[in-house]
Amino acid sequence: MPSRFRFRDGTTKYLFKQAMRGVLPDGIIDRPKHGFAVPLARWFRGELAGFARDVLLSQTSRERGVFNTRYLERMLALNERGRDLDLQLWTVLSFELWCQRFLDAPVMATAPARSPHASRREPVAVSA
Repeated sequence: MPSRFRFRDGTTKYLFKQAMRGVLPDGIIDRPKHGFAVPLARWFRGELAGFARDVLLSQTSRERGVFNTRYLERMLALNERGRDLDLQLWTVLSFELWCQRFLDAPVMATAPARSPHASRREPVAVSA
């Protein structure tokens, strides 16, 4: 969609807002943008507690040596007892998952296609 329909006279989502006039109240359409909170603190004490602990205290994470394991254990324990460390946990968890994805994953290379007439190449794991 051309940008002239998405942004006009300082208004983002211009075409969408015009289409919604008469469907939604103007007060909704014209109100300023605002974010919403994600309940990370609750998730890290509930559904994500085991996942965060498993990832952050995994053997791979320990061997990489980026984080101080004792400090991570302390952060997890403090969070479980009610201290809101959700932003800190989210940050280290995101970084650890990034490390697993991009540092620990096998390097992918392109191998020749099986058929001489095939134009598509398949990824192959390569040892580093």
